[in-house]
Amino acid sequence: MTLTTMSHEELCKMVLELKAEISELKLSNSPKRSSKAPKKDRLDDPSMASCVEDLTKATINTLKMYLKENELKTSGKKDELVERAWKLHNNTVSESDKSPKNRPKKEKPRKEKHACCCLNKQGEPCSMPATKTHELDGEEKWYCWKHDPSISSEEEESSKDDASNNSEPSEEIEESPKPKKKVVKKKVKKTTPPEQMEEEE
Repeated sequence: MTLTTMSHEELCKMVLELKAEISELKLSNSPKRSSKAPKKDRLDDPSMASCVEDLTKATINTLKMYLKENELKTSGKKDELVERAWKLHNNTVSESDKSPKNRPKKEKPRKEKHACCCLNKQGEPCSMPATKTHELDGEEKWYCWKHDPSISSEEEESSKDDASNNSEPSEEIEESPKPKKKVVKKKVKKTTPPEQMEEEE
């Protein structure tokens, strides 16, 4: 049979057979690749290392697991992981090597809260937190920002100064007269409702 006399189906079968033969030949000629075999020098347990060079034979994932088990940082390049694991091996781990989750937290000093000693407009004790203290009549009293005597005395002095400045005419400042505005009156048409118009007629 020649290619021209073959039917379409026969050609397809022949092509598939040739493809199968070619793939078999490729497989037989190429060297067989085995799945990842453990390397002879690979270190699976970093705690068994006798020197830094032994730790470099461990994989990154192995080093990270080892460090995580011992609550140390697992970030960084392989050299940093090896260094951290070697410090752990020699018991020379510093605070910076520890995982942030496992570091002791610094306690912030708490400020004492004081209540304002003044009364509000209704005569009830002020509910604002006191921020400043002043010694009056030999006693230390706490005030909020509203009732702080140093602020209120400053305000009174500034308002007195303003009042005294306004009462005395100054020669230096001349006020220009304000321009008068033109007042325009609009004419409004008066309309009467239809009911009133009927009554007027």
